[in-house]
Amino acid sequence: MIQSRESTDSEDSDADAPAAATYKTHSSGIVDVLDDMKDKAEEELSSLRKAEGTAKHNFQMLKQSLEDQMADDSKQLDEEKAAKSQSDGEKAVAEVDLEKNTKSLQMLRPRLRQPMQTAWKQQLIMTPQLRLELRSSL
Repeated sequence: MIQSRESTDSEDSDADAPAAATYKTHSSGIVDVLDDMKDKAEEELSSLRKAEGTAKHNFQMLKQSLEDQMADDSKQLDEEKAAKSQSDGEKAVAEVDLEKNTKSLQMLRPRLRQPMQTAWKQQLIMTPQLRLELRSSL
C-alpha cells in the first residue's frame, strides 16, 4: 500500500509539470525582462547619481557664495562701526567746543552791546551833512 501511494504521487507530479523545452522558453523571456529591468534601473541610478552630484555641487557653490557674502558683510559692518565710533568721538569734541564758545559768547555779549549802542546813538545824532563828510573822506 505504501508503494502504491508513492507511485500515484509520482505519476501525479509528472502530469502537472510542464515539459522541459516549454519551461526553458518561458525562463529565457523572464531572464530577458529581468535583464532589461536591471539595465533600466542601472541607467536610472546613474542618472540620479549624476543629478545628485550636480545638486551637491550647486549647493556647495551657493554655500561658498553665501559664506563669502557674510564675510564681506561682516567686514563692512566692522568698518561702519569704526567710522561711527570715530564720528561719535568727533561729535563729542565738537559739542564740548560749542558749549565753550556759547559760554564765551554769553560772557562777551554785554560787552559787545555797549559799543554797538554807542555807535547807533552817534549815528542817530549825526547830521546829514556830517554823514556826507564822513563818506567822502572814506
